[in-house]
Amino acid sequence: MIIKQRSDKPAVNKMQRSGAKVEKDVAFYLNREFSDSDKVFVFNDLRIEHKGEAAQIDHLILYRHGFVLIESKSIKGKVRVNRHLEWQRTYNNQWIGMPSPIAQATLQKDLLKAFLNHHAELLLDKLIFIGLQTYFGGRAWDIVCASSNETLIERDQIPS
Repeated sequence: MIIKQRSDKPAVNKMQRSGAKVEKDVAFYLNREFSDSDKVFVFNDLRIEHKGEAAQIDHLILYRHGFVLIESKSIKGKVRVNRHLEWQRTYNNQWIGMPSPIAQATLQKDLLKAFLNHHAELLLDKLIFIGLQTYFGGRAWDIVCASSNETLIERDQIPS
């Protein structure tokens, strides 16, 4: 079930237009897969604010056992990750460093988890037998990076 559709914000430059296209493409595939599901909930373009911090999550999937955060990247060309988990991409036929989308999504996940745990009393039941408040830490928290169809990933050095 799609809970929140992607917002169509006007893109002011080529980079924003490319990013918007990838996010729209991923939202399309998530809609195709989960629109009729009553067990999977999809939030596209979700903004979270908690204790003075903010995060924009491209796509969040909520299901019975946990969460999947999907970070969309518009990369045309090649991407590689070395054994130190440093990310690089080609730009104008040159390899340049880039921020790790996995690290970015991890920060988003941490903020979302803190936000949810802060409101756990409103969102979760207490354990019936011992009266303890449950929290969101025991659920699955997965991260996926989705890129444009034009991206080629060099996988030779990526650690398992």
